[in-house]
Amino acid sequence: MCLNSVNSYKKRDFHLYVIESVHAQIKGCIGIQMQGMSCEIGHFAIHPDKQAQGFGKKLLQFAEQQVMLMEPNVEEFVMYVIDRRLELIKYYQRRGYKLTNENQAYPLHLEVGQPICELTIKQLIKRIK
Repeated sequence: MCLNSVNSYKKRDFHLYVIESVHAQIKGCIGIQMQGMSCEIGHFAIHPDKQAQGFGKKLLQFAEQQVMLMEPNVEEFVMYVIDRRLELIKYYQRRGYKLTNENQAYPLHLEVGQPICELTIKQLIKRIK
C-alpha cells in the first residue's frame, strides 16, 4: 500500500491523499482543507472492493495526523455528510465526530448532480482542543 499526495487543485492549504496498490490501482482518497483553526475533511472515498478492510479508518487517521503535523494548533476537524447516509454518519461518530445542528441544502450550485429526492447536508465536528 502506498500513500501519495496529489496537489492537482490550485487551492491554498488543500491536500489530496491517494492510497494506491503496488500496481498503481487507486484504493481510496481523502482531502484536507485548512480554514483557520479548523480543517475540513472531504473527498473521502474507498473503492467498493476495499471497503470494510480498515482502509478508511487508516486513511482518516492518516489525514488527521497530517493536519496535526501541518497545524499543531488546529482546534477541530469538520466534515459534511448527506443526511440519508446514516451508515456514514455512524461510521464518523465511532471515530469521534459529533453531529451539530448545522444543516445545509444540497449544493446544486456545485453541479455535483441532481438528486431524485430532497437531500440535506449534515455537519459533523471532532474537537481537538
